[in-house]
Amino acid sequence: MNLKKAFHRSIPYIKRFYGLASIPIQFLAYTSIIYNQIIIKVNLLYHYFYSYNIFLGYSFLFVFVFIYLGYLYTKKTKFVIEEIEIGVEINPYMTNKIAKVQIPTYKGLIELFEKNGIDVQDMKRILRNSL
Repeated sequence: MNLKKAFHRSIPYIKRFYGLASIPIQFLAYTSIIYNQIIIKVNLLYHYFYSYNIFLGYSFLFVFVFIYLGYLYTKKTKFVIEEIEIGVEINPYMTNKIAKVQIPTYKGLIELFEKNGIDVQDMKRILRNSL
């Protein structure tokens, strides 16, 4: 196999790994900033988290807890649907017109939905009202 060809074929995988590798690096940076700026300066918190490793362990645990709570909130309860309904009640303008900035996005979505056989009559009506 040609080395140049192998290198060019590996570029998407390198980009993907770099994106995934940045998540733990960002997490470590965030926790170290929080620990050094807040935990050390507040005596009550420093009493419980006297080591950065302890704070890091609890932070890592809470990431999964918050992901699970977010999943429960959006998928298993009706709060998100009710928030959307309340938002439409408060601002019925959203069901009649859209902002001029959103028009290209709506046009692209309409085209995509039509290709996949999804009914877009309401979206077309909103788009016509916005022009």
